[in-house]
Amino acid sequence: MKKSQPRHGVNTSHNQDLQGQIFETIAHHMLTDTLKNTRPDEQFGFSPLGLEILDNIHVALFVLDPRFQVFWANKAVEEFFGISRHQVIGKDKRRLIEEKIMHFFEDPEAFGNKLISAYQNNTYMEHFRCHVLPSNGRKERWLLYRSCPIEQGPLQGGRIEHYYDITEQVAAERSFFEETERLRSLFEHTGTAIVLMEEDTTISMANSEFERLSGYAREEIEGKMSWTRFVVPEDLERLKRYHSERREKERDVPEEYEFRFINKNGEIRHILNRVGMIPGTKKSVASLLDITQRKETEKALREAEEKYRTLSEFAEACIVMIQDGETVYRNPYYEELLGYTLEDTKGKSFLEIVAPEYRQLVKEKHEKRLRGESASIPYEVEVISRSGKRITLEVRSTLVSYRGRPAVMAVMDNITERKLAEAEKERMQAQLRQAQKMEAIGTLAGGIAHDFNNILAAIVGYVELALCDMPEGLPARKNLKEALDSALRARDLIKQILAFSRGTEQERRPLRIQPVIKEALKMLRASLPKTIEIREHMNSDGVILADPIQIHQILINLCTNAAHAMEGQVGVLEVGLQDTSIERPLHVHGRELKPGNYVQLRVKDTGHGIPPELVDRIFDPYFTTKGTGEGTGLGLAVVHGIVKACDGGIAVASQIGKGSVFDVYLPRVVQEVETEHPQEETPFLSGHERILFVDDEPSLVEIGGKILSALGYQVSTTTSPFEALELFRSKPLDFDLVIMDKIMPGMPGEKLAQE
Repeated sequence: MKKSQPRHGVNTSHNQDLQGQIFETIAHHMLTDTLKNTRPDEQFGFSPLGLEILDNIHVALFVLDPRFQVFWANKAVEEFFGISRHQVIGKDKRRLIEEKIMHFFEDPEAFGNKLISAYQNNTYMEHFRCHVLPSNGRKERWLLYRSCPIEQGPLQGGRIEHYYDITEQVAAERSFFEETERLRSLFEHTGTAIVLMEEDTTISMANSEFERLSGYAREEIEGKMSWTRFVVPEDLERLKRYHSERREKERDVPEEYEFRFINKNGEIRHILNRVGMIPGTKKSVASLLDITQRKETEKALREAEEKYRTLSEFAEACIVMIQDGETVYRNPYYEELLGYTLEDTKGKSFLEIVAPEYRQLVKEKHEKRLRGESASIPYEVEVISRSGKRITLEVRSTLVSYRGRPAVMAVMDNITERKLAEAEKERMQAQLRQAQKMEAIGTLAGGIAHDFNNILAAIVGYVELALCDMPEGLPARKNLKEALDSALRARDLIKQILAFSRGTEQERRPLRIQPVIKEALKMLRASLPKTIEIREHMNSDGVILADPIQIHQILINLCTNAAHAMEGQVGVLEVGLQDTSIERPLHVHGRELKPGNYVQLRVKDTGHGIPPELVDRIFDPYFTTKGTGEGTGLGLAVVHGIVKACDGGIAVASQIGKGSVFDVYLPRVVQEVETEHPQEETPFLSGHERILFVDDEPSLVEIGGKILSALGYQVSTTTSPFEALELFRSKPLDFDLVIMDKIMPGMPGEKLAQE
């Protein structure tokens, strides 16, 4: 009979151990026989020895008279409940329960109701368990309680009550239950069919995997079915012999063996069975691994070796069989792809054609297969063909039997093109990330340049005012001119930053590029060292959409960069211009050019070259390999920004010690080029008109007011667009002209103009 976990509170149970039954039976009969012959005026009819036995028996005894008053109690009452037995003699047991005993129990109300019901109906009570909680140094106990009426003698109508200590029994049951639950949990989480078998072959426990394997529900199996039900007749006698010998502790009983398993539907599966005895019992545990697929595969391989050999002749994958480290078979595609014949590989290890860095991996995979261990598949390996070319293969391998001995068969797909495509995809993603980074930095640079431009405008204005007020010939005038020149150079730098960030609005128009390039080269010749020879190759008269100033910036920055690369040495700077057509997408720095017609501007130098690891960074803003104070790191970044804005691209090729080549591709257009007419220089206009000057920068307001006043105008200035609006509304006829900033906090210039 199965034991269940003990439950808290009061519960009926017929589970008594043999010792409890003996104690209870002895005590019950002794008391019953004695009370039957005891007169009302007598204590008991026991001999001193009989009283000694009842008094010291490990069962708490109460004898109640017909009024349910305690007539007698033994020593165990004091031990179990901590109350003096002499003090309870003559006490009403119901009241005693309520005052002295009931609170010991975990569910006192249920206990009291059960007991009082038996008193009132003068009936026998089934055995049931009660849980006495620890209190005042008294230990926790589980008691088995029974109450029965006295049917004869002077105390007829009274009751005999037994409380037997079953604490150890309950602890054993709980331990067994917990162990069973742990075993059950183990059963359910191994992923393998597992059963617990009794000596008589009954399956006492089975997990869900065994349910799936057998086709039966657990309730149909446990305690009802024998494991012999699941063994085909041809294997049954052998397994029965193992079962018997294992329990007789015979030697040489296999712990692992195969047999054929028959499930509920009559389907036969091949099983690898592992069996072990539970120490100290006659029970055994078996784990059943379904190896049907493996057995069928092995059989198929044995029976169809020649068929698969034929099929492999037409496979577009390398198929090889390796035994003892040598290639004993390879298909025609192997020779076609790698160039090795069977004679070439005869007597040689397969590892000899594997790239050195992959040999250890291949060796480990091969050894695992030979040991029958699972190896992760597929895996990639590089091999070297007979021509010396590296080829990437994706390998799948399995253990087979070849001529009665183990071998490894490998199927290897050529994934060289796929790996190249993956590398190209990664390169394109890197280019996308680079372009996104350039765009983000450009936005930041544009914002900084705009603010700095405002500051610079005030500096230039004040210096120019100071020069106007200062007579010729003063030493300070020379210093101011130097300051003005520096400020103007800074302004050019700001133009480059704005060009990089596309923060300035450049007019893109049809432009014949060759005259612009020649004009820029004229300017460059005077600034480049005499040790650098400039060679021109102008073979294009193409038209592009661009701003001439930006084309100037492209050439000046590229040539300046080339000159720095040839600094301190004799060198050649070549500038070429030619028409070109791109027939398929062309990968350039940070983007892909679409097919079409382009003008190609090439700047080539014979400098020291660019290290390969730096090529992708040269267009980053502020990146420079020059020393402190030798460069801003913005030149190539500006070029990148302008070319991108023109929908073009830049390609870079460089070799250490030989120089670099920058190819700029700008889309050609078929449009008429407007003829440019030289503009006459317009002199400063002076007058006496009234002007309202509005700008949120106080320094620009001050310098603007001074310059306009110096020209004879009547000027009113303010830094607040709201103040300007109020001033204009109050006296609209007082102003002939309003000059305002386009971007102001609170109210942009356009909004102010509308108001």
